Amino acid sequence: MKLHAPTYVSPNPQQGTFTDVYIEEVATQRIKNRNFYKVDFEMYYYKDVQRVVLHRFHRVFQGNDGDLIDTNRTMIMKYPNPDYDPNYEFTEGDTEELIDKKTTLEFTVLVLRYLADNNNQFPTGFEVVDWGYPNYQDLANFFFGDDFGNEDIIITNPLAEMWFLNQKELGEAIGAQFQFVNDDTV
Repeated sequence: MKLHAPTYVSPNPQQGTFTDVYIEEVATQRIKNRNFYKVDFEMYYYKDVQRVVLHRFHRVFQGNDGDLIDTNRTMIMKYPNPDYDPNYEFTEGDTEELIDKKTTLEFTVLVLRYLADNNNQFPTGFEVVDWGYPNYQDLANFFFGDDFGNEDIIITNPLAEMWFLNQKELGEAIGAQFQFVNDDTV
């Protein structure tokens, strides 16, 4: 997995601006019997031929659903209710479901459940309010397609890409300045 920023403006005022900055995983640690996986990343650029590391960080994924130690936090989004009617007038016999449908300005829902119920399509005008955090069990499906045997992390799930780009490092979302790139093109 590799990300690139053609021009990177560091949020650290002592660092400044750099060209061709990359983020790449440099090490992983897996402890199978503890359902633990850690990924170490480096943010770097090349000065002449020397690799200069600007920042190091990691992500830890631990536990399976229901385990005592579990990093899982559910992803949540909100979206505007297309049936909202600010002028709705109640009439006798209206069901609670109809009243909710007409008077709720926006819905807050679990992202994965919504996608499962709606052919993996996001609603119009959605906003993710909590990007959540996967656990060890989710990591296998989300990032590896259930294959931990691959030495490199290859994210093929668009939702996993969105999650990673919205992770904060140095006070800003990684995707504010970086985009995924194919190793062969850089």
